[in-house]
Amino acid sequence: GAKELLYLDIQQKLFCDSLSDGSSMPCTMYPDLSRPWHTRGTLTELDKAIFSSGYRTGDLRLLRVFRDKVMKDTWEGKTDAEVDAGLMSAAVLLVREQVQSDAQVSLLTTLTVIFIILLGITLLTKDLNFLSLSLLKPLRTLADEMQSIVQMQIVALNMEEVKMEKSCAEIRMINRIFNNMKKAIKSWGKYVPWPVVQILLSAG
Repeated sequence: GAKELLYLDIQQKLFCDSLSDGSSMPCTMYPDLSRPWHTRGTLTELDKAIFSSGYRTGDLRLLRVFRDKVMKDTWEGKTDAEVDAGLMSAAVLLVREQVQSDAQVSLLTTLTVIFIILLGITLLTKDLNFLSLSLLKPLRTLADEMQSIVQMQIVALNMEEVKMEKSCAEIRMINRIFNNMKKAIKSWGKYVPWPVVQILLSAG
């Protein structure tokens, strides 16, 4: 995004200043290069000008150029006077458009992540429902019928076959084999008294 220069000093000489109220050296498109360059103020004064300027500090970017790399790496542990002496140039840029653009990208990223999470939850719920319909519910039905057969309940043999079209192939095969077994036991019961069948089944 576009950046606007609000403050600049070069070699500790003030080039322009649009932060301070009533500044005689504003940062314009075509500055007057013939005017005298005054010695800049301290960094403390620059900080005060930034906080009293009316701009949001989050929309400003402070750039520093130090005399040497040692000062650049250790300036945070120096006194204000040492930093003022070691700082050769400083600039303050207004980067509001970039901040807004970054915020929009962050918001879009957050919304995308939320959408992906909700989509994942929806697909997981769909898979769980499919698992329940195709596996768990048919298995529970078969288990109940098998338990009835184990308890020698003739009513279980007379129950209609349960349709399991939505279940997986393995469950449908087990159900088909179980239904054939019920038919065989029921047919056997036509020729042998049911109490005898029960005794034989109990005996294994």
